[in-house]
Amino acid sequence: MFELDGWLHECGVVGIVRGDKSHNILELLYKSLFCLQHRGQESAGVALANGHNVKKHKGWGRVELALDEDVLRGLARFRDVKLGIGHVRYATAGAPDLRNAQPHYVEPSSGRMVLTSNGDIANYRQIRSYLVRHGVEINTRNDGELLLKAIEHFHRVDGISLVEAIKVVSQRIRGTWSAILMTRDKMIIFRDPLGNRPLCIGQLGKTMIFASETCVLDCLNAVYQRDVKPGEIIEIDLKSNQMTYHQVPSIRRAHCIFELIYFARPDSFVFGEEAGHVRHRMGRRSAQRHPVKQADFCTPVPDSGNQFMSGYAKELGVPFALGIIKNPYVGRTFIMPGQRRRKWAVDLKFNIMHDIWGTRMKPILNAIFGDDSIVRATTTQALISKIKCICHLVTGRLPKIHYRVSSPPIRFPCPYGIDTPTFGELVANRFLRRGQVNVAGIAQEIGVDSLGYLTVDDLRDCVSHPDEFCYACFNGEYPIGTKDCWTK
Repeated sequence: MFELDGWLHECGVVGIVRGDKSHNILELLYKSLFCLQHRGQESAGVALANGHNVKKHKGWGRVELALDEDVLRGLARFRDVKLGIGHVRYATAGAPDLRNAQPHYVEPSSGRMVLTSNGDIANYRQIRSYLVRHGVEINTRNDGELLLKAIEHFHRVDGISLVEAIKVVSQRIRGTWSAILMTRDKMIIFRDPLGNRPLCIGQLGKTMIFASETCVLDCLNAVYQRDVKPGEIIEIDLKSNQMTYHQVPSIRRAHCIFELIYFARPDSFVFGEEAGHVRHRMGRRSAQRHPVKQADFCTPVPDSGNQFMSGYAKELGVPFALGIIKNPYVGRTFIMPGQRRRKWAVDLKFNIMHDIWGTRMKPILNAIFGDDSIVRATTTQALISKIKCICHLVTGRLPKIHYRVSSPPIRFPCPYGIDTPTFGELVANRFLRRGQVNVAGIAQEIGVDSLGYLTVDDLRDCVSHPDEFCYACFNGEYPIGTKDCWTK
């Protein structure tokens, strides 16, 4: 339960290049950002280009608030739009300040340059210090701004093209990004050499669409073409009417496994696999590893637990029930410190179906609950307490609760685009005994009768290309190192 328990979510990016004059870029961007809303609810923004100028807007909150009717009417006055980019954000770096929202921009002599990105810079301090020493003004603590300012710096100082500047930055920056840079007459789409964050290409007639997830393409009735390759740079130039492809050396791939466990929508194809199907396989593997005898039903913690528990139920032949109802109007504004506040957030966000527990005359008392992860465990503990309270209210008795998790114990923070708690805050580290996680201790902490995690090997068996993923949050094997500000 990342949104309540300490790991902030990803960002979502989209870029559109108009090929058919009948297509309204602003309308397509707006729909696309709605499809990516699950990836970020703190802020949203768009930028439009018509070959001569660039117009941008970013605002606070969800898409319908950040881009309300007045904003859309103002943007619609910008005529003959040929290019557009959009972004939804969670604060993986930087304080909750609108300056940290994207798109970021600079205004060199050639005109406004804007950028949206999803990812993180591990050696942020080193790169920031270098740029500041060379007279570059950094206004935020956001990795996207640093990425844009670094590209513009090498483009201007070394007198090289934007594509060549991106290549230089790719060699100097240690981090992850799926990014789209736009000028008044050019769009450049590029991805880090690890391919850590997803980015796909689709086509709607002659209009090209680049997005974090394929659910955007489905929404727009566009056809999926392929993923942007790790280290690939795609340059689209309105002046020359050409599209050119470039490649930064990519030695290995390190896709984020949590995209498939949690981040991506279940109907999105990410890294070549539909997220929902992978979660279903994880559920079946969990049932094989941690079966529960004579369970009355199994139920997911929505939403990422849905397919996981459906797989678990199918494998064991246990009845599947939707026992927890999620309030869709409570967003991730409740990422807040303190157990009392987290419990309040759980009370607002989740409610328990009463009828799953039967009656006092015929109680149902042996249940399996499935979740994507346990981070600090504080909100998991609050949820379990609420489940028990409702069961006792309905039956007069306390249930046996078996908790199944579709990831291994999380022991290491992520430096690649997820804002994670510190080492000491992670519950798996608090229950570490001689290098092994004391799972029984965590079960007792959160108040369940049994607790079952998957292993890294289980995850590897659930994906088609296991060697192409990053599992660092479980095993500490970081493909490009940790943040330059980290200490254990």
